[in-house]
Amino acid sequence: MIAVTALAYAVNLGAMIFMLFSGVAGYSSLTGTIFAVIYLAVFPLAAFFAWHLSLYKALKYAMVWLLMCRFDSSFWYISYFVSFGIQLVFYLFLAVGLFSGGGGGVLGMLEMFAHGKIFAGIFAAICTATLALCLVLGVALVKEVNSHFRSGGHSVSRAGAEAGRTFATNDTVRQSAKEAVLGV
Repeated sequence: MIAVTALAYAVNLGAMIFMLFSGVAGYSSLTGTIFAVIYLAVFPLAAFFAWHLSLYKALKYAMVWLLMCRFDSSFWYISYFVSFGIQLVFYLFLAVGLFSGGGGGVLGMLEMFAHGKIFAGIFAAICTATLALCLVLGVALVKEVNSHFRSGGHSVSRAGAEAGRTFATNDTVRQSAKEAVLGV
């Protein structure tokens, strides 16, 4: 999924560049293109740390838990669902295509075709299709992970208990809490 994400951001940047040089009023600002560059440079790496790593830890600890070790993975599943949910909403934002927000989707495509900028419109259509593919694959992935989450007996309340237990047994957290209470 990370490769598809990077491809989507690269195609989005291409669409933004073509729309920037199209000469259509409202699409000649550099702001949206700069946002698209930032998305391509930062978001695939952020996606790895936000949701790929969370899912890896959830599945890893789920396997360790089956072997009767003390680790549990509900917290990591919830972390994955939250971070990937934000990613899906962002795909939707880009697919809509607000130029000033760095998205080369539907609105940009329609505007380019309306002004006779066929090549920029085609590239924006490819961008829209790529982002729609990311949305469809993302929803399918969430459904599959949710199925695994439910079949493993995980729940949101269990994730909260795990997080509380983890923070309560962490020496750094306990020391910080002690210092806060004592006013050190």
